[in-house]
Amino acid sequence: MSSNYQDTSRTAKTIASTVSSKQDSHPRSASLHFIKVNPAGNITILVDTPIEDEARPTIANQLMAYNHLHAEQVGFLSYPSNGSPREIPIRLTMMGGEFCGNATRSAASYAVYARMLAPEADGSYQPLVYCSGSSAPIRCIVRPTDHPFIFYAEAHMPSPQTVDIIHISFDTWTLPLHRVTFPGITHYIVPIRAWYELSPSIVGNAFHTEGLLADAVRPTLHRLFDSLFSQLKCQETAAAFGIMFYDTIRQEMVPVVYVDATESIFWEQSCASGTTAVGAALLSSHRGNQSLTLQQPGGTLTVHQRWHTVSHDDQSLCPQYYLDGPVQITAIGDAFL
Repeated sequence: MSSNYQDTSRTAKTIASTVSSKQDSHPRSASLHFIKVNPAGNITILVDTPIEDEARPTIANQLMAYNHLHAEQVGFLSYPSNGSPREIPIRLTMMGGEFCGNATRSAASYAVYARMLAPEADGSYQPLVYCSGSSAPIRCIVRPTDHPFIFYAEAHMPSPQTVDIIHISFDTWTLPLHRVTFPGITHYIVPIRAWYELSPSIVGNAFHTEGLLADAVRPTLHRLFDSLFSQLKCQETAAAFGIMFYDTIRQEMVPVVYVDATESIFWEQSCASGTTAVGAALLSSHRGNQSLTLQQPGGTLTVHQRWHTVSHDDQSLCPQYYLDGPVQITAIGDAFL
């Protein structure tokens, strides 16, 4: 690890040893420090006790369990040992090595809460977060609120590597969906209304009358997901992939994410990279700055498309994506394994 980051090898080996000792007749116990965060319902555990790589999936599964801290995902933090996160990024490694925009926004918000950096002239904070699955540090803009534990955080999301349309089989139908590939995660955008208009039997009448987020629609989504997952898993090589059920009329989305390293499937309350994927699929053909706000089970997220020149030497324009929404720190403390 770079000298810019804390030397934490001893603690990491202790935790790894504790995890492996769970198979022993006399297992040892250990504790780790965590921050529990609610970024628009996508409950995230951030661990800043150092953990060796091989122990992280096991620990993540323990922490996510209903009878432990209970969350949808886990990320592991390392802070710069000298300098501010304004200049030297916080390191964030997700439990499966995937990229996560909500965890990135959460880490940035915690840096502000913990007073790791000074504010800008306009009162906002601009920490850098280097998340797994991303090829470069991500600049975030965090805006405090009147509540000391609630922030609004915007992250400059990685640009999609590819956006294309594939076709999938369901019953007797061959159905289109967008595939949006990011470093570390791929998202498949299911145009649920287009499928309904093709044949109401695919989705069911509850969707038409009550909307995508209604409880009555969930059994149909589970049936669709099972079919899609079985087809996509055998061909997907990314560390994680998501299936985003999306309604163009009501602007509603139900995100489901699979992480290969932990073999976990989560019907998430919100998904930042999935929201960005929908924005890239729908907005990139339109010139000019645009925004798209999606209502998800846990709250709303907004993706902004802003056009920038590629570089100083290349003045052609390309779209960049920024993800914005609320972040609430709900708990800080020690978890026991």
